[in-house]
Amino acid sequence: MASTSSGERQPLILLIGPPNVGKSVIFNYLSGLDVAMANYPGTTVNFTEAEASFDNVDARIIDVPGTYTLSASNEAEEVAVRMLDEDPDLVVCVLDGGHMETSIHLALQVMERGLPTVCVVNRIDLLREKGLEIDRGTLIRQFNVPVMMTAAVTGEGMPKLRSSSKLQVFEPEPMQMAFIQAGAVFRRSTSVFQTATCIPRLK
Repeated sequence: MASTSSGERQPLILLIGPPNVGKSVIFNYLSGLDVAMANYPGTTVNFTEAEASFDNVDARIIDVPGTYTLSASNEAEEVAVRMLDEDPDLVVCVLDGGHMETSIHLALQVMERGLPTVCVVNRIDLLREKGLEIDRGTLIRQFNVPVMMTAAVTGEGMPKLRSSSKLQVFEPEPMQMAFIQAGAVFRRSTSVFQTATCIPRLK
């Protein structure tokens, strides 16, 4: 991992989520203009990294290759797992508002690892088009981590995401999620999805 000019370890933020979920828009919002494309050592998988500045303190931010699961069944998933093994200071887990159940499954796999995590439900505009909404309070209670709601292409919720990411990098809250036994992640993802997804009441 990179270090600052003073020799201190530079904070590392990983942005993880399924393909085509809008991670690149969120990555560009959090990072600066000095963006680099790299090839993960020993693989053919490319990833993007940059520096994100939080009140003049820089953190390294990596857009992890898109993945639906951490089962490491293909090269992109293997790279995602290896990046999570690098002990990041924060994982920003992006959930797809259009495909919440599978996204929740990935989020639970990430949180199993006990890393400081912020969950972002992106593309909430697609949920609204379906006449649905996500109960953010329920997700927070189920995950025990901060949960942000965004529509990255329009900028909705992005300032709050940046503020939350800053706090979690420099003043992280301890993970409180109970250990999930192997094989139980899918069952829990279905339960969380059913509990948190609702049809808004007519006003």
